Amino acid sequence: YSPPYLFRGARPTISTAPAAVGYGQGFSVVSPNAADITSMSLVRLSSVTHGFNFDQRFNTLNVTRNGSFLNTTAPIDANVAPPGYYMLFAINSQGVPSVAKMIRIDEAPAVVESRFDFERSHEVVIRFDSDVGASLSASDLAVRNLGTNQTITPSSMTWDAASRTVTFKLATPVPDGRY
Repeated sequence: YSPPYLFRGARPTISTAPAAVGYGQGFSVVSPNAADITSMSLVRLSSVTHGFNFDQRFNTLNVTRNGSFLNTTAPIDANVAPPGYYMLFAINSQGVPSVAKMIRIDEAPAVVESRFDFERSHEVVIRFDSDVGASLSASDLAVRNLGTNQTITPSSMTWDAASRTVTFKLATPVPDGRY
């Protein structure tokens, strides 16, 4: 069986998506098909017992586009989307969904301290109040110049579990400006 929407054209793709987001948190997804994406949705993983799925959830997310970035916001609270894992889909103008990316929705970890050294070491250091290391990747941070809207993506990321600190290394020097 193939659902009819699969015959309406090629499926869009999601190149990168964050592994985890907090309630009400804005986040970005990268797609080479961003110009044709009209919406995104979250579908909670199934949990069936005695023939009923009490965990069934479907959330439609509003999307704004910026080049290949799709910007959206996670559901506001656990009443709308209980904490846990969801499939994230991008849907194009023909109603064709992408293959899902897995994303965890939970309380967002609080940032305790952040430090930016753009001149010497080209790095961003952020310390959290909880363990977020397994849910982060270098693509989760974008350094954006507020004047020119130029974005610099980190080349690498390291997690120090003992201090709950993540360090993002930037491959290129950061030009002067507001970030």
